[in-house]
Amino acid sequence: MAVSGGDWHSAALGSDGTVWKWGRNDVGQLGNGTADGAGNYIPHPFPAKIQLDNYGANFSNIVMVAARDWHNIAVKSDGSVWQWGANDQGQCGDNTTIDRWRPVQVTGLGPRVGLPLKIQPNAQPGHVDLVWSSATGEYFRIEYTTGLPGGFTGIVQTNVLATPPQNVVTVPATDGNRYYRLRF
Repeated sequence: MAVSGGDWHSAALGSDGTVWKWGRNDVGQLGNGTADGAGNYIPHPFPAKIQLDNYGANFSNIVMVAARDWHNIAVKSDGSVWQWGANDQGQCGDNTTIDRWRPVQVTGLGPRVGLPLKIQPNAQPGHVDLVWSSATGEYFRIEYTTGLPGGFTGIVQTNVLATPPQNVVTVPATDGNRYYRLRF
């Protein structure tokens, strides 16, 4: 269970991964699909569970929630970020400035998913190609380590712009003492 307070509205995260809201609802802060309108100070003193997101799906599996001034932020167990309430300055991150009366997923911050990385021989002796697929607009960093327990401390290349649909970067071949990973 966790709680957070915004300007005249509050949020609680239930142990079952649900979000409960109460307080004012001028611009959709309560996430229930309605708004009372600016200047209409109608109290909502009883906590109510947010049932649905803006797409009509159950709003659940939340691991973190924060009530801000006039909007809210939540993180789901898959790592996706969701916001609702005031959006006049684009606070909800959905590429609009329309107040959101139900949670919307923040654009470009989707759930973390595994990225298959292929290692292929390169024509240049002592080198291999790292090959992976990605979408446009993504930047990567290629890191390495000589000892996995110590973590990835070296950087081979940084700010590698994705070249969809397939990306290829040539790196020195490992000799069993060097390991690579891609990092967003």
